[in-house]
Amino acid sequence: MKNTKADNSKSGQAIIFLIMVMVVGLFVVIWNFDLSRVISAKFKVRNQGDAAALAAARWQGYTLNMIGELNLIQVAIMTDQVVDEFSEIPADVPALEELRSRLELLGPLSSFVVAQQAAFHNGAYHDYDLEDEINNIADDVEELVYSGYPGPYQDALQQYVDILRGVSGNVAVGSYSLPLGGSPLESTSFYAAIAQAATGWWCLMYPYKSYLESYDGYESWNVTIKDYRGETDFFGLKLQSFTNVMSGLQGGRMPASALPKASDYLTEYYDYLANEPNDVVEDRGDPGNLGATYILTDVSWHAYDSNWKGQWPEASISGMASAGEFPFYADIKPEFDYMGAEAGVSMATSIERGILSSSDDDTVDLNYKSKAKAFGYLEFDPTDTDLKTRFPDSKVTPNYFGFVLPAFHDVRLVHSDIGDPLLDKDFYQHVKYHLQPYLAEGLPGLSGNCKYCRLLETWETLDRQAGLEWLEKMYALPDSQNPCVDNSAGGNGGGGGSGASGGS
Repeated sequence: MKNTKADNSKSGQAIIFLIMVMVVGLFVVIWNFDLSRVISAKFKVRNQGDAAALAAARWQGYTLNMIGELNLIQVAIMTDQVVDEFSEIPADVPALEELRSRLELLGPLSSFVVAQQAAFHNGAYHDYDLEDEINNIADDVEELVYSGYPGPYQDALQQYVDILRGVSGNVAVGSYSLPLGGSPLESTSFYAAIAQAATGWWCLMYPYKSYLESYDGYESWNVTIKDYRGETDFFGLKLQSFTNVMSGLQGGRMPASALPKASDYLTEYYDYLANEPNDVVEDRGDPGNLGATYILTDVSWHAYDSNWKGQWPEASISGMASAGEFPFYADIKPEFDYMGAEAGVSMATSIERGILSSSDDDTVDLNYKSKAKAFGYLEFDPTDTDLKTRFPDSKVTPNYFGFVLPAFHDVRLVHSDIGDPLLDKDFYQHVKYHLQPYLAEGLPGLSGNCKYCRLLETWETLDRQAGLEWLEKMYALPDSQNPCVDNSAGGNGGGGGSGASGGS
């Protein structure tokens, strides 16, 4: 006789187990769905940012090449028509200077426009906050126009404003970069130290120990912070207009980016022109005639500024990269080992939180930073022994002669921590719009919507004396017992640098 009661009991247990399996499986499916949404969104933002940075850098290269071509056209005109220092300057020369100035001002803005197009082609959406920021910049520049501030050429600033207004309605990627100073108020490390100190852990505050000792209200900040309102250069070419760029004669000077010695400068330049295939300088006449042209003090040339003289940093051999270093150990070919004019973009987007999220926020923010640079080299066989040793393949960095030549033919993504720091949008706006009112008025000058402003409010309430005593106690211990010292890397775990850097 069958035990019906036992069979029913087993059947009920199986159903409960099956329901549990189905519930767990449902959670796994939902979790995978949420995870795939986030990963897909991150890849999409990455593609948009990289495409925008590469497009901007490519246009940077085009702009530099056009400026370089105009420099060479000026060489050809002056070599043909200027016999000595008493010769009149050809009428075409001032026109060439204006063309170069137009390119230097509007070229980076054109790069910004091209970056938007690349981002939209990869599925980006309009950023309304960025639209407001661009219109704010346009307002700042327009104030300069109304005040009679002279631009590099007639109506230059008004043209700039008109282009800004035109592009503001269709933007997706920002260029949140500022030439930050060394003040702790301009350093994300300082704000991170405040957040950590609020929990009773003061390690990150060690580099700012002097401020713990001296701070006595907002008026006691002994720092100078630039007023960044009105900053307009999205992807700075970092060029300067020089006179007498090439001359080794009396009254001449070289740009700060020039690499060779003054005594070798003209010789190497003549060697370059002798091998230059460009038709623009094919009929240039006697190169020896060049010397007389450069002592004309009102003839301008476009040259790189000293930023281009920097070389790419390498990571330490331990592989522990510090701020401003590559996160890997790599050799860089000599012809590409120069900095200057990187195009960095910042992407910010939001996606709806998943079903399993326990957060009160409806969305999750995704941020991505990307940076690219135009590269090229001058290909000629140098006669100088030291130069030949430095560039054994006869490929010389474009900034070797100091002034711009058409040499850029490639673009590459570079690490976003290199060069000018890329800031997140919130920190950019804090530094640009909140610090000046804060230094003038104190806490009432801050914005309630800004997390960095809230950290400055926290800074006011910190028990700074207790923090000093805590740090003194920790640094009285041997390094092996000091929690602020990273003994695995042999470095100071409590350190923090000035400035803010981006990360991909």
